[in-house]
Amino acid sequence: MSFFKRLFSKKRTGLEDFPPIKEAIKDNDFLFVNLFSNSCLVCKRTKPIVDEISQLYPKVKVLEILIDSYDEKQLKKFGIVFTPTLAFYGEEGKTVHRSVGLIDKVKLKKLFEMSI
Repeated sequence: MSFFKRLFSKKRTGLEDFPPIKEAIKDNDFLFVNLFSNSCLVCKRTKPIVDEISQLYPKVKVLEILIDSYDEKQLKKFGIVFTPTLAFYGEEGKTVHRSVGLIDKVKLKKLFEMSI
């Protein structure tokens, strides 16, 4: 069986079930999650964009999670395989956006505008 078949054939819970995210979803109407690694160059490019946009939209809670200290198997269980993994949750904890890699500044701003 190929790597990708094994990776995607296992039953996993969703990203929103990852304990730190699950807690934050309960407490916030709008939540943006940035799962990153210190060794990831794309993560380092993403952070300033997120910081800049998030200052314009105070209703959106930004949750940044350093995944370096988590076990790889535990991360895969929740579908966290690559960094940065970005997600936006709207009202009632509904997933509005999920992506991996660098996000365009304009697209990120459109997500945050949903909180207005």
